Amino acid sequence: MNQKASAPFANISIAEKRQATRRPLFCKARLASNGSMLEGRTLDISTDGIAIMLDVNVAVGNQYALQLPLPGANGQSLLLQLRVQVMHTVLAQGRFRVGLKFLAPDMQAKNLIKQFVGS
Repeated sequence: MNQKASAPFANISIAEKRQATRRPLFCKARLASNGSMLEGRTLDISTDGIAIMLDVNVAVGNQYALQLPLPGANGQSLLLQLRVQVMHTVLAQGRFRVGLKFLAPDMQAKNLIKQFVGS
């Protein structure tokens, strides 16, 4: 009996769909952990997390303090400081695209990000 094997990844696209709208955000950002500092450039942001490009790779699961200037009303930037966790990292054009998830942001940060993203 020749049964066709079910595709093990058939349902991944459903599970991987982002729950939150992303908006482009291009600014410098810093990741800090245990006295070390990494600098990168942001790519996009959602109410759940942010994508950033780094020159060095970081391990999935690592947690950092993230600092970034979020554009606000009247062209002024607000410095956000958030706890983040590395969810994935991909080598892209000689740099690392890192997906970071926000960990328990305070209500003010949540509201500012939500206003920026427009969701």
